[in-house]
Amino acid sequence: MKKILQVVSCLERGGTEAFLMNQYRNIDRDKIQFDFFVFREKDYPYLDEIRSMGGNVFFGVPPKSTHLHRFFQTAEKVMREGGYSAVHSHVNLTNAWVLLAAKRANIPVRVSHSHDMHGQGGKLFKRIYRALELSLLKSSANVFLACGKDAGEYLYGAAFFGEHGKVINNGIDVERFLKCDHEKTVSAKESFGLPNDCDLLIGNLTRFESKKNQLFMLEVFDELLKLRPGACLVLGGPDGGMLEQTRQRALELGVSDRVRFIGSRDDVPACLHAFDAVLFPSQFEGLPIALLEAQASGTPCVVSDAVSKEADIGLGKLRFIGLGESPAYWAEELLKTVEKSEPVSDPEILRAFREKGYDVKQSAQELTEVYLHGQKA
Repeated sequence: MKKILQVVSCLERGGTEAFLMNQYRNIDRDKIQFDFFVFREKDYPYLDEIRSMGGNVFFGVPPKSTHLHRFFQTAEKVMREGGYSAVHSHVNLTNAWVLLAAKRANIPVRVSHSHDMHGQGGKLFKRIYRALELSLLKSSANVFLACGKDAGEYLYGAAFFGEHGKVINNGIDVERFLKCDHEKTVSAKESFGLPNDCDLLIGNLTRFESKKNQLFMLEVFDELLKLRPGACLVLGGPDGGMLEQTRQRALELGVSDRVRFIGSRDDVPACLHAFDAVLFPSQFEGLPIALLEAQASGTPCVVSDAVSKEADIGLGKLRFIGLGESPAYWAEELLKTVEKSEPVSDPEILRAFREKGYDVKQSAQELTEVYLHGQKA
């Protein structure tokens, strides 16, 4: 059996963590076992499940300049003593430092994984530092993965990724989202505590952080209420630093009585089936699992054009809109999307996911090959 150390910044119910847990549940654990190295210590929701499947969780510090020595001490100790065949790092450009530690610990397979996209501008010092980190990453890793072509080209550069990179799709357990027990959907909807006159339910289940653009969601929702006064908005997910600011903005706009904050949920399929649409105006993304889950549930989505088009499974459930458009325009298009949405059959959804390679069984098998054979997979 091969032991793999997965390195993440946290273990909240976010997209990268969801990807990893999907793989862990479906990978052949007679061949592959995961442990986790996490930058921030906390009582995370996935800890019990990881340990029940035989995994260990180690806590360290992020590799920032103020405590780089401490990071290397802790990370290298875990890597040297764990008997790992591979270290798989999921913290984008910070993979450079993680995989340098893995190289120093003589780990044979060192996997860098890009899960995101963001602009490469910024001040001169930041651009220089990024260039140095990228050079370090390319010399420390020996396997270069990404959730999609766009995310791979963002992190590694188009030419480098074209020659050395590999896309591992964000596979999900599609069948888990296809058919949700009606009682569970009703129960989820009741748990939101919606007003009795709610006749349109818009949702978003992602981390509360600036890139997810929840403040803009509220502006769109404010405009939507002018068109559909019975609408409600449900916002869920872990706090990435923007939760209180989002609550305050709802109060400022005077829409807080129509907005529900539901926290992190373990009944995501039921929530998605309860929504009439998902609003997803992210400022940048790699290939968000949240949108794959929504499409698997048959829920229409209105999405910013900053999200990679690779997220579209081809079921006609995604409507892309530019972030330069006004909140009023977004609200109009959101309402049109709900009104025009047609049901999609379960076989159609399954076929689309399998043809696109977004079924978790496919991605788990591809990852197994990477762990067993490294660059040659």
